[in-house]
Amino acid sequence: MADLPLLMLAGLLNDAVEGLYVVTPLVLYLLLVPDRWYRTRASRALLAGGFALTLAALIYTAAAEFYFFEEFDARFNLVAFDYLRYPAEVFIDIWQAYPVLKALLVTVVLAES
Repeated sequence: MADLPLLMLAGLLNDAVEGLYVVTPLVLYLLLVPDRWYRTRASRALLAGGFALTLAALIYTAAAEFYFFEEFDARFNLVAFDYLRYPAEVFIDIWQAYPVLKALLVTVVLAES
């Protein structure tokens, strides 16, 4: 228990860095797009779509990490990426064991609201 505050701080810092990676495409878009293009309706739609997609990805990743933690008692790690080597077997197991479709639907609803 004495290490819990340090572990929480390390997790918060890790999440902050990962959050920067996630929003980097949107930030680069905002930095590089000319002002004239930024003010167009198409640009606003593209930006809103990118934001909704980013938010949906964050929500879905949070749900996936929750179930990963429940299963392995750890955050995402190399084990999670090793499973990517055998996607067919893993996706079938995940689809059968967890409410994937429900999580996707809730993610889309939350991202759109």
